Amino acid sequence: MRILMTILFCAIIAGAAATPGSALVISSPDEVTALSGIWKIHAGDSPAFAGPEFDDARWDNTGIPGSFMRYVLQQYGSVKGIVWLRKTITVDPALRGQGIGLSLGKIAQADETFFNGVKIGATGSFPPDDFSAWNSPRHYFVPSHLIRYGGENTIAVRVSCYLYGEMTGSVQASPLPIWNRNRERDRFLSSTLPFCVIAMGLILFCIFCFFLVLRPGEQEYLYFCLQILFGALIVLDLCTFRNIHIGTLVRFKIVGISWVVLNVVHLLFLHRFYGFTRPRIEKALWIYCTVMCGLAVFIPEPAARHGGLLLIPLTTMLGI
Repeated sequence: MRILMTILFCAIIAGAAATPGSALVISSPDEVTALSGIWKIHAGDSPAFAGPEFDDARWDNTGIPGSFMRYVLQQYGSVKGIVWLRKTITVDPALRGQGIGLSLGKIAQADETFFNGVKIGATGSFPPDDFSAWNSPRHYFVPSHLIRYGGENTIAVRVSCYLYGEMTGSVQASPLPIWNRNRERDRFLSSTLPFCVIAMGLILFCIFCFFLVLRPGEQEYLYFCLQILFGALIVLDLCTFRNIHIGTLVRFKIVGISWVVLNVVHLLFLHRFYGFTRPRIEKALWIYCTVMCGLAVFIPEPAARHGGLLLIPLTTMLGI
C-alpha cells in the first residue's frame, strides 16, 4: 500500500511539473528542444501581448502543432481574425552568450514573432494588404542579448487567420548549426524544388505543344498540355512568396478550380491515350467540372471554408 501511495504521489508531482504554466527548459547546446505541446492562445490584438511581463494566465490553451481555426470561429464568429500564441521557456545559464534558432513550422496565414517583447521575424502580411504565407517555414534567430539566461523567456506569435489558421510541422528551438541546416533544407524543399518542377513542366509543355501542332487530330496532346498548365498553378501556390493574386480568397478559388480541372482533364487524357469511348462518363465529367468551378467562382466568403473542405476530397476521390 505504501508503495502504491508513493507511486501515486510521484505521478501527481510529475503531472504538476508538466502543467501548461511551467516553463520549458533549454539546457543542451547540442540538442534540439521541442516546443510542441500546450501553448497559450487568445483571440484579440494588443501590442502588450508580446511582452514577457504580460500575464496570460487567463488565456485559453491550444495544442501546437495543430489547427486553431475552430477557436477562431468560436471567438469571432467569422472566418477571419487575429490570435496570439505564447510559450514560456527557460534557457540554462550554461548557454550564456549563445543565441538560439527558433523553427515554428508553417503558420497560416501570416505571423509576427516576438521574443521577450522584441520582434525577431515576420512572414506574410496582415489585413488590409493581407498575403497568405502558409507555405513558408518559419525560421527565426534569437540573438544572445535578448535571452534571459536562467530566467523565463516568452515566445509570442501574432497570427492572422483567414479561412484557416494553424501552426504545423516541426516546432523547436535548435543550436545554430542545426537551425541553419534545417533552414536551408526547408528553403530548398519549399521553394527551390517546386520551381524546378515548374521549369521541367514548362519544357514538357513546349514539347507537347509542338506535337499538338503537328498532329492536331490527336487530342491526348491537348489534354496533356492542359494538365501541365493547371498543375503548374497548383505547384506555384506551394512555393510562391510574392502576392501575385488579387487577394487570399481569389487565391483559394484559383487553386480549387485548378484542382478540379486537373483531375477532370487527366481522366479525359487517359480516355484519349487508351482509346476509350465513354461519352456518358465524359459528359458527367464536364458537368461536374462546370458545377464545381461555378461554385468556386460564386461562393460567398462565409461559405468558402466549408465549400473548399467539400470540393477537395470530392475531387480527390474522383481522381483516385
